[in-house]
Amino acid sequence: MLRRAILVVAMAAVSVAFCQSTPRLKVVKGSGIKGKVVLTGNCPGPQRRGEPCPAHPYQGPLAVRLISNDKIVATTYTDKFGDFSVAVPPGKYFITQGGEAKYPMIHSSDVTVVKNKFSRIEIQGDLGMR
Repeated sequence: MLRRAILVVAMAAVSVAFCQSTPRLKVVKGSGIKGKVVLTGNCPGPQRRGEPCPAHPYQGPLAVRLISNDKIVATTYTDKFGDFSVAVPPGKYFITQGGEAKYPMIHSSDVTVVKNKFSRIEIQGDLGMR
């Protein structure tokens, strides 16, 4: 009976873990980077004057890289609004798309993180669709 109860609880925990559609932002303290990523270039076909093609929030993986050697020092995910927060020690970084995908092309400007502060950045990525 006890084994069955443990099995039921374990299966419930696993199913809850796999059913979450959006990774949740972690509450982080200390220093790091907070920001938002939006994607452009997401309207197919030739764009005509006056036709809006608004940017959309990016939901997916990001990699935080050291400027000095391009090494990935942290990874994180944006939420469905494109927001992210990641703790990193003081230093100079840039952010790219995470994982093996070529698209969307995400490459931030340089971000300087100082002790006990979170630097804010807005990143505009490109889906590559024209």
